[in-house]
Amino acid sequence: MSGDLRLTKDLFLWSISVIYLFAFASLFVQIPGLYGDKGILPARLVVQNEAESFHDLVTNQPTLLRLLPKVGLDIKTGMDFLSLGGIIVSFVAMVSHDYRNCVVFGVLWAFYLSLFQVGQTFLYFEWDLLLLEAGFLAVIVAPLNLFGLRDVTEHRAHDRITMWLVKWLLFRLTFASGIVKLLSKSSTWWSLTALEHHYESQLLPTPMAWLFHQFPDWWHQLTAAAILTVQILISLFFFSPLKLQRRFSLYVQIAFVLLFMLTGNYGFYQYLILTLGLSLADDHFIAGWIQHPTEAEPDHPKRSSWSDRLSALEIVFVAMTSAAVLFIVFMSFSFNLSISPLSLQPEIVISPEDLDLALYYLLPLTMAIGAISLIWQIGASLIKVLSQKCHHGGNRLCDLIGCAIFGLIATSLFVVSLVPHAAMQKDVESYVPEKLQDIYSWTSQNYHFVNPYNLYLKSTDEGNGRLEIAIEGSNKLHGAWKEYSFRYKPNDVSNRLSIVAPHQPRLDSQMWFAARGRYDQNPWFLNFIFRLMKNEREVLELLDDNPFPDKPPKYLRAVLYRYQFANKRSKTDKLAGSDWWTREMVQEYLPPLTVDEPSFVGYLMEAGIYYGWDEEPNNTEEHNLLYVILDAIRSLLGQGNGNLACILLGISGFVLTLVDPCIKFALEDEQLANGISARGLNSK
Repeated sequence: MSGDLRLTKDLFLWSISVIYLFAFASLFVQIPGLYGDKGILPARLVVQNEAESFHDLVTNQPTLLRLLPKVGLDIKTGMDFLSLGGIIVSFVAMVSHDYRNCVVFGVLWAFYLSLFQVGQTFLYFEWDLLLLEAGFLAVIVAPLNLFGLRDVTEHRAHDRITMWLVKWLLFRLTFASGIVKLLSKSSTWWSLTALEHHYESQLLPTPMAWLFHQFPDWWHQLTAAAILTVQILISLFFFSPLKLQRRFSLYVQIAFVLLFMLTGNYGFYQYLILTLGLSLADDHFIAGWIQHPTEAEPDHPKRSSWSDRLSALEIVFVAMTSAAVLFIVFMSFSFNLSISPLSLQPEIVISPEDLDLALYYLLPLTMAIGAISLIWQIGASLIKVLSQKCHHGGNRLCDLIGCAIFGLIATSLFVVSLVPHAAMQKDVESYVPEKLQDIYSWTSQNYHFVNPYNLYLKSTDEGNGRLEIAIEGSNKLHGAWKEYSFRYKPNDVSNRLSIVAPHQPRLDSQMWFAARGRYDQNPWFLNFIFRLMKNEREVLELLDDNPFPDKPPKYLRAVLYRYQFANKRSKTDKLAGSDWWTREMVQEYLPPLTVDEPSFVGYLMEAGIYYGWDEEPNNTEEHNLLYVILDAIRSLLGQGNGNLACILLGISGFVLTLVDPCIKFALEDEQLANGISARGLNSK
């Protein structure tokens, strides 16, 4: 049946497998430099003692790293084990549909949660939280299928309930992303000038970012208005009873995701949003994109216009909801049209107080829409089971129980998710029961079943350009300074912008945040400087070039620069044609330091990120076979190119996926079902 979710569910699980593969592979190549004993933030400093019991493990610090000493692994090698295990398990789930079950996704979620618990600031990105929540939903969506008794792609009665949770997550993410832009009271978003700065000030821009930055100001302002409209208003169409509006909202979401994917490197974030967007599709939609129509299908009826396929009541509904959206848009924005030169310049005409009042009514409305939609999905699933005359396997009772159980799980997660959703307006938040807030706090802090999302709250600079930190070394306090070169973030103004995603270079990305604060607000940065003073190989491998390969410099300092895209089209531009940036010094970020300065080392010890492990003798303890294998793999692979690793693994997995016969059979089943439906229409 075209309304089934067999293909959709399996494609969602396949996509989650791919994202896990990227996440684990990207992190694996960075573990020694970030979390090794001589890394920037040694993981063993934050891991509690070995778990004494199961209760201790799940209540205090839920990470499998607390169990791995039982099998002879230290913390860093344990992180290698979890990352490599995640790569292997996610790759197997990607290439074989038989292993896309809830146990496999439970293992992947537990592995990533374990790494997240000790990842500290380098794993506190929004897409890490989103992967944990989406990964937990994948456990619920995936079939049990422990012994391969049933086809994992078979449609189950509760699939619509579990996929609804994915849709609700997509809505919360999209809606919050739009609202927090305005709640932050950022002058760039309220003036709709955010995109005039975004392309050059974002985390890690791509070459296309330079091109989009050259667009006229009115275009950036119009795009900013469109983003706010889509994220706040069009996202409500996710729950429309009409497939037409749901697909429209999906197409719009895809368009903006592709925009940000082309212009910015956000790890696996955009891929994850596209994966969540599958909750707006069904098998008929997916099959229509995957398989190509041929002339050998004469039984299919001629495609009619959308108005011919809608009833009069549905046309009225589309007209009313579209009119409501247009009314809100024109009440919120004014548009100034200019013919010469051609431009359409929008302007926000509401105030922050108006927004706060609107949220007071809008947030409860979205909660009500979500509740009604969930109740509808649960009720429809139960009715469908009861109404089927010939149910597969005759196990109707099991399907009824499944619908009831997953309906209860979905309701529980929905209720808990209302806490961060309501937090966007303080008066609405005050109505949330304190007990529910406590449940949310415990689950979000320990397991991240539900998370708040505010990616763009502080991501756009208020001024032009981007702030970047340059680290320089010298053997003389007032001598010539040599700059360390990073792999991906802006350094030399002539360095070409790179496409890094889905790899997430954690150090380069975190340097972006450090530039927006002070060094004393980022203790990890001072330990990074300390490790450079020691010429620690693991840390230096995270960089592109070490200007002091033989002996570390006596002094290190950090300088804050403001980078701006070079305008290559300008005739008055004095830069060489190969330059991508211009830069000017803003101020000294960190004064010159030397490793011999007692106060420097004392500060690191006081901050709890250095305990003099450099002075400890080498451990001569004999290790077991597992440790030796992991150590050999690390010695062989080192800290290579994470981007290349993600690409090679992704391509290999995709090719092997095409060999999986499940894809062919599922598409043939869908094509057969569509053909039967078409012949039925023709016979009428």
